[in-house]
Amino acid sequence: MYQRISLKQQVATVTVLYTGLVSTMRLRTMRKAIVAGLALLWFNGAPIASAAAPCCGVTNISRDGQVTAQETRGARTFQFQVADPAQLRGLRVGAPVYANFDTKQVSLDGKRPCCTILNISTTAKPTGPGTTPAVPRSTDSLAGAGTALPQSVFNVKFDPKKHGFEFTNYFTGDMLVEIPGIGTVNLGGTTYGLCGGMVFAALDTFKLGAIAPDVPTTPPPSGTPMRSFLYERQINSLKYEDGFLVRRLVAWMRKPLNDNTVPNPLAEGGVNVIERGLIHLSGKEFKSNIRPKLDAGNPVTIVLVKASGEDMVSNPKAAFSKNHQVLALGYSRHGDEWDIHIYDPNFPNTIQTLHTNGRHQTEKGTTVHTSKFRGFFEAPYRLKRPPWVEDSPAVAGQVQNFKIAPFPRDDSDN
Repeated sequence: MYQRISLKQQVATVTVLYTGLVSTMRLRTMRKAIVAGLALLWFNGAPIASAAAPCCGVTNISRDGQVTAQETRGARTFQFQVADPAQLRGLRVGAPVYANFDTKQVSLDGKRPCCTILNISTTAKPTGPGTTPAVPRSTDSLAGAGTALPQSVFNVKFDPKKHGFEFTNYFTGDMLVEIPGIGTVNLGGTTYGLCGGMVFAALDTFKLGAIAPDVPTTPPPSGTPMRSFLYERQINSLKYEDGFLVRRLVAWMRKPLNDNTVPNPLAEGGVNVIERGLIHLSGKEFKSNIRPKLDAGNPVTIVLVKASGEDMVSNPKAAFSKNHQVLALGYSRHGDEWDIHIYDPNFPNTIQTLHTNGRHQTEKGTTVHTSKFRGFFEAPYRLKRPPWVEDSPAVAGQVQNFKIAPFPRDDSDN
C-alpha cells in the first residue's frame, strides 16, 4: 500500500529529477518532466492510487450501506459506509477493495476515495478449513455431563430480516422424492413447502456475506432463478450424505417420545433392552452436534420431527410432508428447560423458539404457540452459491473449501 509523503520529500525528489534531466533534455521537455514528476508524487501520496493492487475483498454488505471487508493476505477486518446508492447497488461480496489504513480511506475503483474506515479489527486466522474453537462441556442433562453450560448463547450473527426471505414457505407444483421402502413420492401436486430449500439458501446467503433479494410476500413463481434455486436446495437437503435426512426421518418418525423397555429375543433369559425415545435422542443431538456449533457462532440446519409412526402407516406422503426444516441460531435456559432459537421460513422476519421440554414453538419472547414437534436432529449441509451472490474467485474459493463433518451411514441411535 502506498504511503503519503510530505511536501518536503516531494520537492527534494523533484529537485533530483530536475538535476538529472537538465544536462540531457531541452528546457521545454524538462518542464514537462518536472510536471509529470509532481503529478506522480501527488498520486503516490494520495490515499488510493490506481497503480496499487486491491488489498482486500468485500465479505458482507448490510442493507443500511455498511460494508465489511477483509485483507486478502492479512488478518485485518474493517467496516466502511457507502453513501452513494449507485455504488452500493453495484457492490457484491468478493468485490475488490483498495484501502489505506493510515489515512482510513477506501476506494472501490482504485482511483478515487469513496468512503472512510469506521473501525478496524484483527481476527486470528483458523488453523485450517472448517476449524472451530474448542467448546466447554456441560453439566446439564440435556446438554451433556461434565462441566457448566452458559445460560444463554447467541453468537450467530444471522438476521432473518437480512439473510432470510420475506415471503412465506408456500408453493405449488410437483416435487418428486425417493423415500426408502416406499419409492418415488410426489410431495407436491397441489401445495407444499420448500422449507429445506429456503433454510439452505438463507444459510448460503449468510455464509457468503450477502443479503437475500428484496422479494415481496408472494413466493417467486416457477421458472424464475430464485424458485429454481430454492427447489434445487430442497432436493439437496434430502439427498446429502446418502439421503441421511430421509433415512433418519423414516427411522425416527416411528419412535415413541419416551424410552421403552422391550424384550431382546436374541439374549438368553429374555433380558430386556432399552429402545431410546425422541426425547433422549433429541437431547443427544443437542449435546453432540447442535450446541458445539452454536457455541462456535455457526448456524445449524435442523429437522423437526413432527409425524409419528401412526401417520406413516395411514398416509406416508402426508406424514413425510408434515416434518419441517429450520435453522438453529442460539439457545438459552428457560426455567428448567433449554430453548433453541431458530429461523423458520414459515414465519418470515422473526426469530422463533423451540421449547425442548414442552416440545412446542413460539415467537421468541412470547408465549403464543406457533407450532409443535416431537423431536429434532441436525441435517447435513454443504455451501452453494445462490444466483443473487456474484461469482468471484473469493466466493468460489469459499464454496470449494467448505468442509462438513461426516454423518453416520446407519441409523444406530443409542
